[in-house]
Amino acid sequence: MLSQDGFPLSRRSGDLREPANDTPLLSYVKPVGTSEHQQVDPFDHVERIVAVRRLNPYGLVVVAGVSAAEALAPYVEMRDVYLAMSTVMSFMLVGFAVWVRNLVAQLIQGREALRQVSETDALTGLANRGKIIDLLNTATSRDGAAGATALMFIDLDSFKQLNDTCGHRAGDQLLAEVADRLRTVVGTRGVVGRLGGDEFVVLIQGPGAMADAHEIAGAISVSLECGLPVHSGSYSVCASVGIAGLEMGDSVCNLLGRADSAMYEAKLRRKASKVVSNKAAGNLQSELVR
Repeated sequence: MLSQDGFPLSRRSGDLREPANDTPLLSYVKPVGTSEHQQVDPFDHVERIVAVRRLNPYGLVVVAGVSAAEALAPYVEMRDVYLAMSTVMSFMLVGFAVWVRNLVAQLIQGREALRQVSETDALTGLANRGKIIDLLNTATSRDGAAGATALMFIDLDSFKQLNDTCGHRAGDQLLAEVADRLRTVVGTRGVVGRLGGDEFVVLIQGPGAMADAHEIAGAISVSLECGLPVHSGSYSVCASVGIAGLEMGDSVCNLLGRADSAMYEAKLRRKASKVVSNKAAGNLQSELVR
């Protein structure tokens, strides 16, 4: 409680002390036109929210104040709580986002692995029959593919003999080695696939596909005749290769059928050439080949 001149008359607690300069406490009553304001207490130098009211009949000024820290304590407390909660929630959201990202990455990897399994021949690692058919469907439906697409049909000669003599494990090993040779020879010029058994195909697309196919066919024959490591030994393979170019109006079945027919014709020619060469050696050898 102050006098109208600004001198302190009473205080709620603590010893009554004058400011260091002993000047009237007019700073309390200076903003008397306002009902409340915020200022630093001249006694203890604590910032307070102050309300002032004049009691004119008694010549007094009543000043009521509460420290800003005390007034804002609930807000500060709740602010700290909210900050802590927001921090925890932020970490949780970040963790959840990382978990979702990893989960999506795993799903994508799993889907890609499943796609690879569904499109890959388990024994050789080449494109399987389903993948080859899909590629052929795409090729035959593409504009301008006629004359720029070639299909090679490859069949191994005497493969059954190796299977019967050395067993299926040796046969599987031979197929895997043949697949590696085909993959190396073809490179990026085409897609190598296994239809099943000892039948392989090579799909070549682009300008000059037929010329590339004939060049690759010769390279395949040379590569397979250089012994393949099978059953703790070396085994040379002869392959019959048929080549068919995509023509206008061709379906997948037509293209495969013509390539298969070309391969069968190549196989017959190979046998016929052996018969001719063997006739010079004697009739018995000729009959064995037949």
